[in-house]
Amino acid sequence: GQRMSDARAIELFVQFRAGLTNDARLPHAPYPKIFPVDGPRSGACMFFDQFAHDTLRELPNAINDFGRYLWMLSAWQPIFATLEFEEQIDITLEHLAPLTEHCLNAPYKLYNRLLYAICATTTHANFLLMRLKEAPEWKGFSTMNLAKGLAGGWTTWPSLENALSAMNGADYILVTSNFRKGFHHRQPRSIELGSILSFDRAPDGKSWAMSHLPPLQIAQLLPTLVNEHQLALSAFSAYIEFIRELANATQGEQDGEGQGQSL
Repeated sequence: GQRMSDARAIELFVQFRAGLTNDARLPHAPYPKIFPVDGPRSGACMFFDQFAHDTLRELPNAINDFGRYLWMLSAWQPIFATLEFEEQIDITLEHLAPLTEHCLNAPYKLYNRLLYAICATTTHANFLLMRLKEAPEWKGFSTMNLAKGLAGGWTTWPSLENALSAMNGADYILVTSNFRKGFHHRQPRSIELGSILSFDRAPDGKSWAMSHLPPLQIAQLLPTLVNEHQLALSAFSAYIEFIRELANATQGEQDGEGQGQSL
């Protein structure tokens, strides 16, 4: 069909901007100040401080991106519902699809970034405190079991583990039709417009079943994704307390016997 005119695109964008009300804005993840403002400590503590400091900046950046894009989707959704089909195509391609794809993948991404941050910071702290022999070896790939093995001895770990376990739950997988898995490994369902065919093994394990999958609807996705954003905030809040405990425990190691090498 004919592409939307610039004048019409601007008109709709003005409506979108008017819909970005402050009362619909999601809470922001904080940027805690745990480490000295003049930079990381010297010696062996430098590696722990620098990496932990980076996570306390980059994790809230990612969470706040997630929240901002959900806020934008919530402003676009009622406008989209009023449009003719040809205009819906333009708005989906230019705005809704990229925003929605980011938000559908965000909970899984944040969960794994938190696991990576826990494994890395705990390994550095264990190194400083001469605890490496008591913990499993971390080789850069992070799982919940490995994070528990590395961090399980810290008093703030149980709260952090509970917060992490609440993310990416059954409701998220069901409502999003496991979009993240389809996006990366199969064929995901479309966003708002268009449908796909899905081919899966039949229950007998011998034949194939074909099914028709309609597009995901943003209005149905938003409540679940907003909840996942809140779960990410809770997990990050628990992570802050975890890092605070690690930072306090390593406070006396600045002039200790740490080898001062990166792990």
